Amino acid sequence: MQITHYTVNTGHGRLTDRSEVRDDVIDFLRPIVEAGGGELPMGFSVRIDRGDSGGWLFTVSVGTVPIVTCGLAMDEPQATEVWARLIGLATTLDLPRPANPPPVPWLSAVILPTAGAVADPGTMMAVADLERCVAWVLVDHDSVG
Repeated sequence: MQITHYTVNTGHGRLTDRSEVRDDVIDFLRPIVEAGGGELPMGFSVRIDRGDSGGWLFTVSVGTVPIVTCGLAMDEPQATEVWARLIGLATTLDLPRPANPPPVPWLSAVILPTAGAVADPGTMMAVADLERCVAWVLVDHDSVG
């Protein structure tokens, strides 16, 4: 299975598959994800919420500063709900927003304005990797649970 990893602010997207994330990384993140979030290495933290449709939303922070909010949708009902929430956030923050989401399944990220104050390009690349890692833990969680 592949998921489109899409950045709402830039319109950049690429396919990602589970083989990009090592099993030990999934094993490390699983209890944090199942707990709804927590502290991570390199000063990151994540907070995870589930939508009514079963889709996922999560926010990655550096220290106490949120820098990206992501949504994961595996089917159309999830996509409808999660996309509306991501676009609502982008609208509130006056960020660029495309009209339509990528085809499901997708992981879409909204880079928050606060990112520029705390995250250099290397940190943002690490965050993009973390987004994919968290997403694959959530996909694995749903396929088992």
